[in-house]
Amino acid sequence: MVLSYIAVIILLAGAARLLQKERSRTGLLLAAPLVATALLEVCDLGAVSGLAAPFTWKGCSLLVEALLPPLWLLCSLNYGRDIGAGVWSSKARLAALASVLLVAVPAVFPVGALLYAPDFPGAFFLWGRRTW
Repeated sequence: MVLSYIAVIILLAGAARLLQKERSRTGLLLAAPLVATALLEVCDLGAVSGLAAPFTWKGCSLLVEALLPPLWLLCSLNYGRDIGAGVWSSKARLAALASVLLVAVPAVFPVGALLYAPDFPGAFFLWGRRTW
């Protein structure tokens, strides 16, 4: 658990440094995936800590996990090549849009339908029976 806390601190410090160094859209697009990754780790820590309902934390975790692909894709589309966002191909734009639509999946479905985790007491198998 200590390593998770250290990872969150390093990710947030890196994001703050990027935003301090680059105060434009560039810094924001580089820092957003780091902040989302730190938030994902915080949600996972909340789920295993037992301080609150684990399904609430796992629901938040699923939403953040769904945000990670579009954030990293936007980051790589902007900085993986010499050309900027203004000249993305139609396939790159379609991939970015499709990855953003991925965020709707955990927002629409109930958390219990998306998880298979026997270590959480309310978790269901995919066919709807309790795990114990």
